[in-house]
Amino acid sequence: MRKATWSRDRCARKDLPDYQTAKVVVTARGEMNQLRGRAIARIVLFIIVVSIAIVIRASVAASDIPLLGDAKTRYDPIANSLLAGHGFSRDTAPPYRPDNFDQPGYPLMLASVYAITNRSTRAVVLVQLLLELLVLLAVILIARELKLSRNAQILAVVIGLICPFLAKYAGLLLSEILATLVISLACYAFMRSVRESPRNNLKWWAMAGLASGISLLIRADTLIVVMLISAVAIILARPPSAKLRLLQTTVLIGSIVLTLTPWTIRNYLQFKAFNPLGSVSAQAGLPYVKWLNTWLDSPADLKPFWWDAMKTEEHLEPFPAAKIPDDDERNRAWSSLLQGREQKTMRGEPNRQFQELADEAGRKRPLQTFVVVPVRRLIKTLLYPQINRLPTLMGTRLPYFALQGLWLLLLGFSLLGVVQAIRLKRFVVLLVVAVIIGRMLLPLISGLGADPRLLVEILPLLYVLTAFGISASYDLFRAKVSPIAQTPP
Repeated sequence: MRKATWSRDRCARKDLPDYQTAKVVVTARGEMNQLRGRAIARIVLFIIVVSIAIVIRASVAASDIPLLGDAKTRYDPIANSLLAGHGFSRDTAPPYRPDNFDQPGYPLMLASVYAITNRSTRAVVLVQLLLELLVLLAVILIARELKLSRNAQILAVVIGLICPFLAKYAGLLLSEILATLVISLACYAFMRSVRESPRNNLKWWAMAGLASGISLLIRADTLIVVMLISAVAIILARPPSAKLRLLQTTVLIGSIVLTLTPWTIRNYLQFKAFNPLGSVSAQAGLPYVKWLNTWLDSPADLKPFWWDAMKTEEHLEPFPAAKIPDDDERNRAWSSLLQGREQKTMRGEPNRQFQELADEAGRKRPLQTFVVVPVRRLIKTLLYPQINRLPTLMGTRLPYFALQGLWLLLLGFSLLGVVQAIRLKRFVVLLVVAVIIGRMLLPLISGLGADPRLLVEILPLLYVLTAFGISASYDLFRAKVSPIAQTPP
């Protein structure tokens, strides 16, 4: 009894060896329990992320693949024409006229998949899902160039896995997935060309030019992105001499030109015109589109007043009085559009009328036409989630507000990521910003740019910037809670 009492008294004194030993044992057990708890939490999170990623992509792979819009009228006919030996044509019957509207990149990929899978659209979706996963490789590479911490890099990949926007486009026969992958790789090549030693980075300038040229062969509207990111890269490079700067610029431009040369020669031989980007870029100059630019300020306006405007089988909606208050202008536009639908072309009088209407709108309401409407169009396009609803394997659909909230979170944290990168003097982030601005300028320039599809190509960059922003926000929170300053991401 005395021995037990002596032991308890001895352990109660903190300066004795038995107490110190007990304290170490308890601390070690606590740390082991914490480590075990963290390991279990990581496993649970891993299972959740992988499960969400599988459900999203399985739902895309199993869903219907309707041939609508551009898939029906452009990409699928051209791919089938190539396989049938009729050349690059959208005609489904003789005389198989050469097409000068589309770029060859996506139709060639489509034809390649068709050729080895008996023209299976399901196989195209599976290939595009694989390409969508390959985009995450570019996400990791870009995150490393921005010097994100390992946890932030993992977070960027996790965001890419659970974000439904890009994966949804893999289920459509559209060029978005292929263009997104190539633009992301081009951004990475530009980052390496800026970061590498000026005397050893010519290969990266060449690869940046090659990827930029390929992106133009997939989508001609990436021209603004290519111009902006090239200019920013040339400025950031800072070679030791003007001669080396000239050499880098020459390699970049030369790579782009060489990539576009075969297609440019084909267009010249077929149409006797120098046209490396096809006539799709000429849409913005159509009189009807110029008039649309004076009031069209929402993605919701594109379907009734652009995509379906010339389809005689579709009901023609009246022009909105709230956006076009002038009764005479609406009546003239309505009559001209009816005439264009009747003759199945806007050539002649309809074009003349719409050009006059566009000119009059610019004179009568210049502020509204050139400032208010473009800015409002950009804002509404940015606030519009990239897909409306996402079907799942269980037949349920995510609500609109959830998708819109996710999209706005990506934009908000991406802005924080840009600010954090600049604060830490990681100025290569300006190359990422150049790509984003290049796509966001489209709604400002033209009403046709209000299509949210045109922002899909920036999604991988938003994954990286969002991870950067979340990491910076977490470090700021910890810095306020703990007196010990946290290291930057």
